[in-house]
Amino acid sequence: MNEQANCSCPSPAVCFQSVSFAYERETIIDEADFDIAAGESICVIGPNGGGKTTLLKLLLGLLQPNTGSIRIFDKALAQGTTEVGYVPQSLDLDRRFPITAIDIVGMGLLHKNKLWGMRRSEREQAWQALDNLGLAAVGKKPFAHLSGGQKQGVLLARALVGNPRLLVLDEPTTHIDAAAQERLESELKRLRGSLTLITVSHDLHFVARGIGRVICVNRSVRIHPVEALDLELTQRLFGQPVALVKHGEAQATRHAHAHPDAVDREAER
Repeated sequence: MNEQANCSCPSPAVCFQSVSFAYERETIIDEADFDIAAGESICVIGPNGGGKTTLLKLLLGLLQPNTGSIRIFDKALAQGTTEVGYVPQSLDLDRRFPITAIDIVGMGLLHKNKLWGMRRSEREQAWQALDNLGLAAVGKKPFAHLSGGQKQGVLLARALVGNPRLLVLDEPTTHIDAAAQERLESELKRLRGSLTLITVSHDLHFVARGIGRVICVNRSVRIHPVEALDLELTQRLFGQPVALVKHGEAQATRHAHAHPDAVDREAER
């Protein structure tokens, strides 16, 4: 069977085909079937416990689906990939742990160097990644001593230093102030189109800025153009009214899928 048979994009970066996952007997993701086009910016939203974290772990290969298949740039996820950059919500280290910001960025190149420690060329790459984000001044500072916004920037530099084709961000605005969020939005705007961007976020205001489609996760997985997220749909998804700043007509997505609007209720462990 052709594993790409159900992918509607001609060159998808991500393709989920009938993917289901359960912890013991509790279904968390039920028959997820969607694709994300190369170069697309998309956001994952849904209520707490709805399955967003599980979907993310499946995408990153940290969990294996019970049924179905996942392909990243036309390769089975089981084969592994170095083309994905990941920015976690946070990385908490003991303030006495002496690892510096530049060391954290260098971890993004470990797949290229099996020996611990950066070669000179890799250290130069790490410094350049920090400088691109305006963070060269904190490179030699202990990572644990940085502000929330600086930590988020360092983790983004770590994800980008290996030149990924797919960038995944998990709740990137959770631990940062308004100024840091503005800098993050500016950097993501610069990156859009040069790579595929997937952002998991509770911040619907952040979602609505520069995102074409949203993946709504609440056990079932549905994709909608962002302008379709009206009060009725978000209330069904989150269980209560949620306000959303919507795109104008000029920003409407060109890749909308014709999925039904039904969203199931679910509680994730």
